[in-house]
Amino acid sequence: MRSFFVITGSSARAGGWRECLLLAREMTQRNGSVVQIATARAGEKKARIVAEVTPSSERLIKNGRIIKIRRLRHGEKTPEPL
Repeated sequence: MRSFFVITGSSARAGGWRECLLLAREMTQRNGSVVQIATARAGEKKARIVAEVTPSSERLIKNGRIIKIRRLRHGEKTPEPL
């Protein structure tokens, strides 16, 4: 099973695809920021950015950037790329 993460400049939240997409849409409408959605399977140590939501568009990202899940779980401000 896959988990999805909504990533903003200051926080990250986990959930299902639909939940993360709706949350990302809400966050971009509220403050106009760019929100990224990452995914990972259970037990993996890395997540891949799969989508980006902006106030004007939503797009899927093929072969997106890889980030460490540990940084998402511990609430660090900006996930570091590998």
